[in-house]
Amino acid sequence: MESILNKILQLDQSIFYFINKNFQTDTLDKFFSLVTRLGEIPTIIVICILLFIFGRYKEKLVAVFILFTSYIAFFLAGTLKGIINRPRPIEVYPDISVIGTAHSPAFPSTHATLIAVIATILCFKYKKLSFVLIPIAIIVGVSRIYLGLHYPSDVAGGFIIGGLLSMLFLGIEVLIKNLKDL
Repeated sequence: MESILNKILQLDQSIFYFINKNFQTDTLDKFFSLVTRLGEIPTIIVICILLFIFGRYKEKLVAVFILFTSYIAFFLAGTLKGIINRPRPIEVYPDISVIGTAHSPAFPSTHATLIAVIATILCFKYKKLSFVLIPIAIIVGVSRIYLGLHYPSDVAGGFIIGGLLSMLFLGIEVLIKNLKDL
């Protein structure tokens, strides 16, 4: 078992170094610094306000659903960070490129968790947007690695947590609708 864990950690480090060291340019620095903001609370609030103001009844409900799920996901990710307490890459590898700052432990990536919430809910509610939303979520995840703030497994963990939590609440929503129809 320890051998498998070591191989996973080596793969995690290799992917991290590949993304963080091989593609550094001023243009990508600016691009990923901007894109990473899509996984932040202020962006989620703006998206939800726009859905609420300009949307119909369905969009208003989706906005509330995203806010509620994001709040729970943010709390869950923060709790897991405190429990797992994984050091950030800069704390382990001082030779990496880091853009930005972060003060909490690394696992899971809150940015990845939150963008997964948005993408999952919007993909289920508006299936035709999936071809845009999924790549955006992946790019946000890659931004966290590129910026030197997370390992790939932190991002993957965030995607899993945000996606599963969203699907759980989407499932509860369907269950409630089905119970109302009885």
